[in-house]
Amino acid sequence: MTYREALLTFQLEVPGRLLGDIYKSPSDARRLDRVLAASEGDAVELAKQVGRIVEEGLRDEREAVIRNPEPEETTVSLCVDLPEMPEWNVFWKGRTFGLYLSPKHKLEIIENSEPSIAPDR
Repeated sequence: MTYREALLTFQLEVPGRLLGDIYKSPSDARRLDRVLAASEGDAVELAKQVGRIVEEGLRDEREAVIRNPEPEETTVSLCVDLPEMPEWNVFWKGRTFGLYLSPKHKLEIIENSEPSIAPDR
Protein backbone atom coordinates (compact mmCIF):
# COMPACT_ATOMS: atom_id res chain seq x y z
CA MET A 1 0.00 0.00 0.00
CA THR A 2 1.33 3.43 -0.84
CA TYR A 3 1.19 6.36 1.55
CA ARG A 4 -1.33 8.02 -0.76
CA GLU A 5 -3.64 5.01 -0.62
CA ALA A 6 -3.29 4.83 3.14
CA LEU A 7 -4.19 8.51 3.48
CA LEU A 8 -7.39 7.93 1.56
CA THR A 9 -8.19 5.24 4.15
CA PHE A 10 -7.35 7.72 6.91
CA GLN A 11 -9.80 10.17 5.35
CA LEU A 12 -12.62 7.65 5.86
CA GLU A 13 -11.98 7.62 9.62
CA VAL A 14 -11.92 11.38 10.10
CA PRO A 15 -14.99 12.66 11.97
CA GLY A 16 -17.46 15.00 10.33
CA ARG A 17 -15.73 14.84 6.96
CA LEU A 18 -13.16 17.34 8.20
CA LEU A 19 -10.95 16.34 5.28
CA GLY A 20 -13.81 16.56 2.81
CA ASP A 21 -16.11 14.12 1.11
CA ILE A 22 -14.60 10.70 0.46
CA TYR A 23 -15.39 11.04 -3.25
CA LYS A 24 -13.33 14.22 -3.57
CA SER A 25 -9.70 14.97 -2.95
CA PRO A 26 -9.19 15.78 0.75
CA SER A 27 -7.60 19.09 -0.20
CA ASP A 28 -10.76 20.17 -2.05
CA ALA A 29 -12.98 20.54 0.98
CA ARG A 30 -10.98 20.59 4.18
CA ARG A 31 -12.80 21.89 7.22
CA LEU A 32 -9.93 21.97 9.68
CA ASP A 33 -11.16 25.32 11.00
CA ARG A 34 -13.51 23.20 13.17
CA VAL A 35 -10.55 22.24 15.40
CA LEU A 36 -10.96 23.93 18.78
CA ALA A 37 -8.24 22.50 21.02
CA ALA A 38 -5.48 19.88 21.22
CA SER A 39 -4.45 17.42 23.90
CA GLU A 40 -0.96 18.91 23.63
CA GLY A 41 0.55 21.67 21.57
CA ASP A 42 -1.15 24.38 19.56
CA ALA A 43 -4.44 23.24 18.01
CA VAL A 44 -4.22 25.59 15.02
CA GLU A 45 -0.68 24.49 14.21
CA LEU A 46 -1.58 20.82 14.55
CA ALA A 47 -4.57 21.31 12.23
CA LYS A 48 -2.26 22.97 9.70
CA GLN A 49 0.16 20.06 10.07
CA VAL A 50 -2.66 17.61 9.29
CA GLY A 51 -3.47 19.65 6.19
CA ARG A 52 0.16 19.61 5.04
CA ILE A 53 0.49 15.88 5.66
CA VAL A 54 -2.61 15.22 3.58
CA GLU A 55 -1.60 17.52 0.72
CA GLU A 56 1.93 16.14 0.52
CA GLY A 57 0.86 12.57 1.16
CA LEU A 58 -1.58 12.52 -1.72
CA ARG A 59 1.42 12.82 -4.04
CA ASP A 60 3.54 10.33 -2.09
CA GLU A 61 3.79 6.91 -3.72
CA ARG A 62 6.33 5.52 -1.25
CA GLU A 63 5.41 2.37 0.56
CA ALA A 64 3.46 2.77 3.80
CA VAL A 65 3.19 0.42 6.71
CA ILE A 66 0.46 0.00 9.26
CA ARG A 67 1.85 -1.34 12.51
CA ASN A 68 1.09 -1.62 16.20
CA PRO A 69 2.27 1.38 18.22
CA GLU A 70 4.94 0.83 20.86
CA PRO A 71 3.68 0.70 24.46
CA GLU A 72 5.36 4.02 25.29
CA GLU A 73 3.77 5.86 22.37
CA THR A 74 0.92 8.20 23.17
CA THR A 75 -1.83 9.76 21.09
CA VAL A 76 -2.28 13.42 20.27
CA SER A 77 -5.90 14.33 19.80
CA LEU A 78 -7.80 17.34 18.54
CA CYS A 79 -11.14 18.49 19.91
CA VAL A 80 -13.48 19.44 17.11
CA ASP A 81 -16.64 21.49 16.91
CA LEU A 82 -18.98 18.66 15.93
CA PRO A 83 -21.89 16.99 17.69
CA GLU A 84 -21.16 13.58 19.20
CA MET A 85 -17.48 13.66 18.20
CA PRO A 86 -15.61 16.15 20.37
CA GLU A 87 -12.23 14.38 20.23
CA TRP A 88 -10.32 13.14 17.19
CA ASN A 89 -7.18 11.05 17.72
CA VAL A 90 -4.82 12.17 14.99
CA PHE A 91 -1.19 11.28 15.75
CA TRP A 92 0.88 8.66 17.50
CA LYS A 93 3.81 10.30 19.26
CA GLY A 94 6.93 8.37 20.24
CA ARG A 95 10.30 7.48 18.71
CA THR A 96 8.67 7.81 15.31
CA PHE A 97 5.76 9.91 14.14
CA GLY A 98 2.66 8.35 12.65
CA LEU A 99 -0.97 8.97 11.90
CA TYR A 100 -3.54 7.40 14.21
CA LEU A 101 -5.72 4.81 12.51
CA SER A 102 -7.06 3.02 15.59
CA PRO A 103 -5.99 2.15 19.15
CA LYS A 104 -3.82 -0.61 17.68
CA HIS A 105 -2.81 0.82 14.30
CA LYS A 106 -0.30 3.47 13.31
CA LEU A 107 0.40 4.61 9.74
CA GLU A 108 4.00 5.32 8.79
CA ILE A 109 6.02 5.81 5.65
CA ILE A 110 8.81 3.32 5.10
CA GLU A 111 11.60 5.88 4.91
CA ASN A 112 13.97 3.93 2.70
CA SER A 113 11.35 2.86 0.19
CA GLU A 114 11.38 4.07 -3.37
CA PRO A 115 8.22 5.49 -4.88
CA SER A 116 6.19 2.71 -6.43
CA ILE A 117 5.32 2.83 -10.08
CA ALA A 118 1.72 3.94 -10.21
CA PRO A 119 -0.33 5.45 -12.99
CA ASP A 120 -1.21 9.14 -12.80
CA ARG A 121 -4.45 9.59 -10.90
